Amino acid sequence: MAKRSRFWTSLVTWKAGWLGAVLCASQGLPILGSLLVFATSVGALALGGGGLRELRLLGIAIAGGYVIDSSLVAGGVLGFPDHAQFGSPSTVWMSLLWANLAMNTRKGLAFGWLDGRPWLAMVLGATTGPLAYLAGARLDAVNLPPGKLLAFGALAVIWGLAFPAIYLLREYLTIRSSSDEVSA
Repeated sequence: MAKRSRFWTSLVTWKAGWLGAVLCASQGLPILGSLLVFATSVGALALGGGGLRELRLLGIAIAGGYVIDSSLVAGGVLGFPDHAQFGSPSTVWMSLLWANLAMNTRKGLAFGWLDGRPWLAMVLGATTGPLAYLAGARLDAVNLPPGKLLAFGALAVIWGLAFPAIYLLREYLTIRSSSDEVSA
């Protein structure tokens, strides 16, 4: 597939995964939302190639996203309405959204252009991360506390660090995978 069409396919499926997960959760169908976002994550995995290290990144993104969002729930920054629950304290569909994002950071995919630009990834994460949670809250898939300023600040800091960290993790896994191949 041509580089340009891979980028657009990646961007559209990433957004479809996010929207599908959030809309399904908001309508009381969090299992269906989880399946949809999982499918788009696997689609991005196949589209980007990369083999085993991509599977490692997928697993780490799911686990890391779960820990981060569960910590936000425990800290009262974030919550989930009963109809959006599928897992606890964070939800399966929310953790899979992290994987969906991570799978689209490979060169040529939706967010590959941020590779090697950590400051830009930081700024983009700090601004768009909280907006995604706000959109989820407006669609009734996520609960944010009254006076959302504290939640917005916490989300901005977390996403300002998490988004560039995904690229660093991808780089580490690539270097580690390369060194494993050389020593084998």
